[in-house]
Amino acid sequence: MELESRVCFTALTEMQSRREHSSHEVRSKLQQHGFRVTSIDAAIERALDLKFLDDARFMASFIDERLRRGWGRRKIELELKRRGADPRALPGYPEAFFSAEDDAERARQLLQRKSVPETRAFEKLVRHLVGKGFSFDVAARAARERIDDDA
Repeated sequence: MELESRVCFTALTEMQSRREHSSHEVRSKLQQHGFRVTSIDAAIERALDLKFLDDARFMASFIDERLRRGWGRRKIELELKRRGADPRALPGYPEAFFSAEDDAERARQLLQRKSVPETRAFEKLVRHLVGKGFSFDVAARAARERIDDDA
């Protein structure tokens, strides 16, 4: 049992060395590797104590990375929830991470890289941005601006 606990903790630290994970993700991956629940609980508790595992740090780095990729707030929140992390538990959320001006600018930048379709341009550009997680209002404004710039 002691050996399994050590191996489980080692597997956890190796996972964390590649990228940040939520505690939910770590638990799920360790279960898939066949570790017992008691070993997983002990490894997670130790990792939390040693700050190898920190859900707030995971969420902050996840949000920053996805913002750089051009994702919108809704898509980021859905993906965090899918990974077992609640962004509302993050200090300063959402004001510390999102602003209306930044969302609008990211949406405009995404559309600058896209050509304006010949048919139903507004609908297609808005659908693209909404699929990236932007609100309809932000997407509609950015699409109108892109179409006007192209005209």
